[in-house]
Amino acid sequence: MKHAVFLFPLIGLTAVVGSSRIALAADPGDVAINEIAWMGTTSSTADEWVELRNNTQTTINLSGWSLEATDGTPVIALSGTIPPYGYVLLERTDDTSVPEVTAHQIYTGAMENGSEVLELRDDTNTLIDEVDDWHAGFNASGVSVSMERVDPLSSGTDSANWADALDTYSGGSGTPGAVNSNYSDGTGVDDGCDYPESLEITAINIGQGDATLIATPTRLLLADAGESYWNSHNDAAKVADVIADKYGVSCDTLDYVIISHLHLDHIGYITAEENEDGDLLNSTGGVFVEGQSLMDPAFLAGFAYLVEEEGFVVGQTLFRDYVTHNPNPDPSEGGSKTYRNWRAYLASPEGEASFNPTTAALGSHQVDLGTVDGVPVELDIVLVDGATPANQNGCNPATYFDGYPLRGDRTGDSVPPSENDLSVAFIVSLGAFQAFVGGDTSGENYASGWGYRYHDTETCLAEDSIVQDAYGGHLEVLRVNHHGSSHSTNQTFVDTFSPLVAIFSVGDNNSFDHVDTEVLDRVLDVVVGDNSGSVYLTESGAGVTQASDACHTSEILWCAEVADGEYPSSTESNEAGDPGVTIVVHPSGGSFSVQGNPGIAAVTYPSIE
Repeated sequence: MKHAVFLFPLIGLTAVVGSSRIALAADPGDVAINEIAWMGTTSSTADEWVELRNNTQTTINLSGWSLEATDGTPVIALSGTIPPYGYVLLERTDDTSVPEVTAHQIYTGAMENGSEVLELRDDTNTLIDEVDDWHAGFNASGVSVSMERVDPLSSGTDSANWADALDTYSGGSGTPGAVNSNYSDGTGVDDGCDYPESLEITAINIGQGDATLIATPTRLLLADAGESYWNSHNDAAKVADVIADKYGVSCDTLDYVIISHLHLDHIGYITAEENEDGDLLNSTGGVFVEGQSLMDPAFLAGFAYLVEEEGFVVGQTLFRDYVTHNPNPDPSEGGSKTYRNWRAYLASPEGEASFNPTTAALGSHQVDLGTVDGVPVELDIVLVDGATPANQNGCNPATYFDGYPLRGDRTGDSVPPSENDLSVAFIVSLGAFQAFVGGDTSGENYASGWGYRYHDTETCLAEDSIVQDAYGGHLEVLRVNHHGSSHSTNQTFVDTFSPLVAIFSVGDNNSFDHVDTEVLDRVLDVVVGDNSGSVYLTESGAGVTQASDACHTSEILWCAEVADGEYPSSTESNEAGDPGVTIVVHPSGGSFSVQGNPGIAAVTYPSIE
């Protein structure tokens, strides 16, 4: 099946949106000629294709650029944009050279089999990249093997920087639209990480907060890095400890971070300095304006502590579009200081340098998690700011939200939306294996007594025809929304995705009554009752004093496993030796194991085809 979402159709020049930037100028090396099927494919020698890679953390506008051979054929006038660290695929004649990936652009004209010199130039005719020969690749005995660049940041005219593709696809050997099988990290420096052999997902136990670590043989991604308590950075320190325990004490690089939304328990907080009127102060003591440096924050927690104090280097952070879609009035009017302070810090030069922020977009084109034995690990954003693949301008309020709007500037609403409702949600997959992570996505329309309104984005997502076709009815793992709140994980959502394993991220003795009993029953009904799977709690939650308290209210043999094994926990959530719940996926994606309580054996399940 053609993965239409793997490479979004790329658009022309666009404005700044949220924290995202589109570069109007580029430097040599910013975009690389990354892979060339000069020999065609196994199906046809005429099915030539070329892949370009963006080597920067900024979207680059390709309007007016060209890729051309110095002998005059082919000459390709480029257009649209290329996302940060993303790829565009150029296919000759039609979009059938690589059936499983949608081409960004079609071109005409054959490349010479003997040799070509290809030049990539920007709209000012500056030479951005060059390839001076076919240094690798071949077509022999009916098998076509593409020419892959090893280090996208090193010279394209260095023969040692090219190699025959090792991974296979429908047209032979090659990795069109994905990380190269011979890929070097481009730095020439060991990042210190002892990566796993396959896909691993860890729901880290940070109590009443969220942090999900996703590791592949070449990448680390962290989804959320919150704190359970104010005036504490213990949970950020726990995340750092888990990374060190799993992937080495020198592992301090996060290729990607996805922040679902701007709440303490998902991102942590920044205590920023204010004047007597409550205005934020810049580094010189004046009133802060976005783009200036903030006065040094008095306290950092969560994600900020992980980066600024623990020393983690972040390749790119994906945020929801918190500027355009804002339900948070000014703190002087009862709004969130967490939102205000993070927005300010991310707009400062220091915040941009530390976190490399960009705006999350629907689809799988922003995150490259590499491959496992030639099988791509894909991350598909299916919900962000109340929009889904079939509802890219947002779910219809009349259909899904009882008429109450969610998107846009809602700071003036008498009862504004909850920040939760705008959460980023994604599905990570390897072969048949699929796992959902969705922050605090809501599943109910309800006016809270705390001055905000929940919007049922879960049902909009569950009824999305594109999502149903791709993922409906066969989800292996559900990272349960909003810690098991009564306002999330509704029946439509659970029935649509019918998970085999569910994980609640929840803290002992929490004040929110999480996990809600009805939600736990609902999940146990489907996961254990229908699918003979397993349900896990990172901690025991509110009111759980013994193992039987984590069971179904009527089907007493249907129970959740408490990963830390304590009822309730007698120690902090950041205790050593309690990472949470870890999932290890077989390299084929055909099965996976789940380890919760270390005193209980891991359970292995087949993935649902």
